[in-house]
Amino acid sequence: MRHLLLILASLAALAAAEEGGMPLDEPSLRRAGPPMVTGPDITFENRGLRLVIGPGGECKSLYDKTLVAERNCQPGRPLMCAVVDNRTLPATSCARQGNLLNVTFGEHKARAVIEVQTHPYFLGIVIRSSGCPRDWELLT
Repeated sequence: MRHLLLILASLAALAAAEEGGMPLDEPSLRRAGPPMVTGPDITFENRGLRLVIGPGGECKSLYDKTLVAERNCQPGRPLMCAVVDNRTLPATSCARQGNLLNVTFGEHKARAVIEVQTHPYFLGIVIRSSGCPRDWELLT
């Protein structure tokens, strides 16, 4: 079954998430050290923003071109997390193939293939497939 999640990730929504959603400095989402995965950074860019993701699934940069400022991207914090059996699993590796991201979460190797749709001022995210148990959700 195809899971569909479209997120209109405008920078305003990302800033609002810091105030009302999951705290961006949630201790359980911090890494003890640098990610163990090596490889090139992954960049998605449009007229309004530039998002840089590290090969370990961590957010490296979220640059707001309209405000000419870096936004809500704490070093080492995973860009995405999956909730499996009431456990939050951070992204632990991320690889790009065109507009698809192959993301692995946590020690359990839960996986998702995510399509990133680039629009002028936001990024849309569609979950194309997942190797996760039925009871899971994606946090961005």
